[in-house]
Amino acid sequence: MKHLLVFLLLPVILFAQGHLLITEVFIPPSGEGSAAFIEIFNPTDAAISLNQMYLANYNTYYNVVNGTYSTNAAHFAVKFPDIELAVDEALAVAVNGQSFFDYFGKRADYEVLGSDDTTPDMVHLKVGDNPSFALSSGMIVLFAWDGSADLIQDVDYVPWGIFPSGWMDKSTVEIDGPDADSDAAAYKNDLAKSSQQAQTVPTGGKSLQRSGLAEVDEVSSGGNGIGGHNEATENWKSSFIAASPGPGSFSENPGDGTGVAAMSPDSVIAESEIDAVIQITGTADYTLATVEITIPEAWGWDGSITRSGSGLAMSSESISGNVITISNAVITDTETGTVTINNLTTPEQTGNYVFEIKTAVAGGGLTEIGVFPAIYVKEPIVIETISIREARQLGDGSSVSVKGIVVIGAGTLRDDRTDVYIQDESGYAINIFDFDLDPRLERGNEVYVQGTIEIYEGRVEIVDYTLTIIATGVELPEPVRISTFDASTTFYDSRYVMVVGKITRKSSSGGGTNLSIDDGTGPCTARVWDTADLNLDEFDVDSTVVVKGMGSIYSDAGQILLAHQEDIYIPFYDGSPAKLTLPNKPFVPDKGEVLDITFQSGAESSHINLRIFDLGGRLIRTLMDGAGMPIEQTIQWNGRNHIEELVPLGTYICHLEIVNEDTGKRTEKVAPIVVGTVLK
Repeated sequence: MKHLLVFLLLPVILFAQGHLLITEVFIPPSGEGSAAFIEIFNPTDAAISLNQMYLANYNTYYNVVNGTYSTNAAHFAVKFPDIELAVDEALAVAVNGQSFFDYFGKRADYEVLGSDDTTPDMVHLKVGDNPSFALSSGMIVLFAWDGSADLIQDVDYVPWGIFPSGWMDKSTVEIDGPDADSDAAAYKNDLAKSSQQAQTVPTGGKSLQRSGLAEVDEVSSGGNGIGGHNEATENWKSSFIAASPGPGSFSENPGDGTGVAAMSPDSVIAESEIDAVIQITGTADYTLATVEITIPEAWGWDGSITRSGSGLAMSSESISGNVITISNAVITDTETGTVTINNLTTPEQTGNYVFEIKTAVAGGGLTEIGVFPAIYVKEPIVIETISIREARQLGDGSSVSVKGIVVIGAGTLRDDRTDVYIQDESGYAINIFDFDLDPRLERGNEVYVQGTIEIYEGRVEIVDYTLTIIATGVELPEPVRISTFDASTTFYDSRYVMVVGKITRKSSSGGGTNLSIDDGTGPCTARVWDTADLNLDEFDVDSTVVVKGMGSIYSDAGQILLAHQEDIYIPFYDGSPAKLTLPNKPFVPDKGEVLDITFQSGAESSHINLRIFDLGGRLIRTLMDGAGMPIEQTIQWNGRNHIEELVPLGTYICHLEIVNEDTGKRTEKVAPIVVGTVLK
């Protein structure tokens, strides 16, 4: 992101607006050097022709007048094509066009290397085999030359690093170029390398960016630059900052173009229907007020979106064609916003499709963010499968083919072998097992698995499998909300479940941690293997927690396998009052129906009694007698009394009693229950 100090530096800025500026340089970290780029900006009041403009990244660039170039493999000298740069236009030149696209998700305006057929090339004077930017002593210079003069003219120059050896200084240089005479021309003195005020190379994937249009402290006469500027005298420590890269976008408003967009899924199959989820996260320094999302033209869409997250709580939306504009946002590094684009139809053509994102602060202008999110569209895969529920009923040794979403991913339950669970729309999961670790079975991947059923100590597994990845970053299935008592039974084995309760015990044993959780119906165990590498420090005894995980069996009892950090958290109490809610219809327990009883304590610390009475006031069954929690809970009644006999047909009373343990206040809620049957 680039920032302007217009009101502070107006006289200098007006003077600096006589020529093009280098406004951003990305010197990537080691291993990603080919993603480097330079950004050029036109701050003047007229379009500027680039047909005599050049770029070079080494300090003897002035020898181009004699056709002499550096032989260093990292160095390059290139010329711009015959184009114009419009007023207030920024132009990104990538060192390697393909690497730039892979890194940022969008194309550069031009590239040096010529690696990407869709990115126009700069005109090569000399390009080394491995063009890149030096980290310890690097530079980039934009210069002008008419093709015949002895001397070039510096337009803008940016050095970086901690050693001056690689920076430029043309003092005392005399050279005879291709002009008609044989007389050498002399350059004026540049500032000595040892006195130049260069920035160090930014870390953390950040780039060097101008914080304004002012070339701070630059001497404006007697130099080798446009209008006599001495480009070596700028104080880059003051005029440049380190910030998240934003190639090809320069805004006069600090904060425009900031933010990061994360998208899921990141791969899908062609000609399918999906919901695309884009989460926008801002920075601590700026609050984003507007977000613009452009859906790729090849995609079908019915115009439906859903906004969520605290950063979009008061926002509004407008849609024009395939462009979504979110206004009145308040997005920061902690107040994020999520836009779900509903009912997207993926294109027939495979490939990587970029969703362009622009952001702006209040009063700013929409500016491209640094890295665009994208979805890769793959060829459809058709494999005949059965549901996982059906697969679980097959015998040992049966061949099977299923499709599902990885819910418990590789490397969490075991880090030395594959011990993974996938689940499908049938609501059941199945274990995928192999003695080697298979990193392809990453959480959120949708996969086809073809293999052999094996029953091992009561657990249904697929072994000797082949795997096909359908999509990545897919939304997980919703867990089944159950009571802690239900979780302690074996009924929910191999199903993705969720419980809410208080931690009553926390202990370590056998290479993992056991959390005993109770919602008042009876405790269950959440098992966390050390290989999951979860941080459980904030979850202590008496903490109210939400836990999601895979139901499993240990020592003939149910437990929950908790394997991912996002699957345990302390719920937020929103201050809602006590309540008791039942479906407004009879239920038929003799046909196997159960009744969902939803309630909330209305207090952060409380004791709850939830009981069923008949109309004569006799106690039929106690469903809960224990600590309440400050969030909505659901308990099921199966229509049976305390000795598990079906109750007679008729009307019953559900009675909820809440005692606030902080104030002693007692609250009661009642609701009728009609137990019926089906007439024959």
